[in-house]
Amino acid sequence: KKEREAEKKRERKRQKLEEADEEDDGDETARRAAGKKIVQNRGLVPSRKKLIPRVHTKKRHQKQLHRRKSQVKDYQGSQYNTYSGEKRIADHVLRGTKLD
Repeated sequence: KKEREAEKKRERKRQKLEEADEEDDGDETARRAAGKKIVQNRGLVPSRKKLIPRVHTKKRHQKQLHRRKSQVKDYQGSQYNTYSGEKRIADHVLRGTKLD
């Protein structure tokens, strides 16, 4: 039984070697293909932040508003034409007579 299993293993190894020889096409100097990272040849690249487009545009807008505030004074409404009550009526003058 053990001899049969050993024979099967040897047969599998032979088949793998034959398949490998067929892939080489008889070229003994063939090398395996380079990996994706080697082909790209990027070297050390800093990791970048993941941007959420909606948040990114919001931050850009806030930044631009901040810049604009330093260049242009913000309009806060007219300070001179605001209604502050009737000015010709003096509230400290009493114009009535007391009835007892």
